[in-house]
Amino acid sequence: MNKPLKMLVGTSIALMLSVGFEAVQAQDDTAAASAPAAKPTHEQKWHADHKLEAQVRHALTTHKVESSDIRVVARHGVVTLDGTVEDESMIPVATTAAQSVAGVKSVKNNLTKHEAGN
Repeated sequence: MNKPLKMLVGTSIALMLSVGFEAVQAQDDTAAASAPAAKPTHEQKWHADHKLEAQVRHALTTHKVESSDIRVVARHGVVTLDGTVEDESMIPVATTAAQSVAGVKSVKNNLTKHEAGN
């Protein structure tokens, strides 16, 4: 076989292999995209809850709610607020602040007004 013909055959084979590889890669990408996401581990859920608690606490501060006497607990998007506030008008503000955080599904507001002497 002459040299130009060998180069043409070699290039053709390389091109066919490359196209075949890309087709297989595309099939792998499609299968990966349609596969269900891996179930989060207990530790990943704990970290997500902890992060949500921190974001809610930040939102309380942003909405000018004194949160030093407020306990924030998040479990799978459900946020519970326990504790006291100095002014009763801050109770609904705390709910609004918590609901404004992405990932919060619902808010259980158990806040009460701080009574003098307690």
